[in-house]
Amino acid sequence: MLLAAMFSSTGLSSPFHSMPAEHRILVIEHEIRARLLTEYTSWESVKYSLGGSSQKGIDCLSLMQEIFHAAFEDMLSIRLPRTTTGQIGHSIGATRGDLRPGDLIFFRMSVDERHVGVYIGEDKFIHASTSQ
Repeated sequence: MLLAAMFSSTGLSSPFHSMPAEHRILVIEHEIRARLLTEYTSWESVKYSLGGSSQKGIDCLSLMQEIFHAAFEDMLSIRLPRTTTGQIGHSIGATRGDLRPGDLIFFRMSVDERHVGVYIGEDKFIHASTSQ
């Protein structure tokens, strides 16, 4: 939802002014998804590494930082924080049914371990996987 608001405030919405609002939202969500997937292609073969932040190994938080920075550097004036707490602090809650492409998904792997990914639509999300 954060990214959809940023897209609508950047001037990307003006060419779609005559289009019904629900169609404009679909176009914006498609653009967000396309940008995220484009950036993901340069990271999809990189192995998971706790604390990693490079092509040699990356963790979930760094992956979100890298993908968001590259995909939306023309819109975002800040980088996502490096910690789960920091990233959650820049978020608002949503239910599963409210998820839109670009929304970060936070969940617990265990009592002490959290994970983050980014929703891309169609019940799919991008994340740094320890097994794939």
